[in-house]
Amino acid sequence: RNYSSGQAGVGIVINTSMFARTDDALGVYSSPVTYLSDKALENSLMQVAQRIRVQAAFLSTVPREALIGHFFLLLRTISHCSKHPGFKEEREWRIFHTLGMDEPKILKLTSESLGGIPQRILKLPLDGTIEGLSVSDLVDKILIGPSQYQGVIGMALADELDRAGKKEAYKNIRYSPIPLRT
Repeated sequence: RNYSSGQAGVGIVINTSMFARTDDALGVYSSPVTYLSDKALENSLMQVAQRIRVQAAFLSTVPREALIGHFFLLLRTISHCSKHPGFKEEREWRIFHTLGMDEPKILKLTSESLGGIPQRILKLPLDGTIEGLSVSDLVDKILIGPSQYQGVIGMALADELDRAGKKEAYKNIRYSPIPLRT
């Protein structure tokens, strides 16, 4: 659709296997985005409440702090990983970290200005120091959005992927067939 407002945008499709890990070595969580209407979200939460009632006997054997932690993680994941159903074709995943709550582990905190707004940014190093966590491992393909410069952008990104160790990177570049609106 439109990967960035008013600019030649790209979408990066990543290999999510690294973020399906069950350990906490990265200091981040990941989840596929859910595309729910307000009513569908309400229904999902009601199903959770019903399952809690059905499993009350078992849940009474689980330490209270653990239950609270799991429920909090559920609510946090919903707040970070929910979007309007109109975006469903994106099939997006989110990688998230809550500063002050999660241990940063390998994340690096910086301050940068994005769109003229100074912000705190947590960066995940993609230099390969952790196996599977490099640009060549993570980038599955790049989608070039509508632009009159698609070819130039594609070649430049393929060059960057080549430098990052992605073999035959040009094969991983896709171009949006949607006509550019001017």
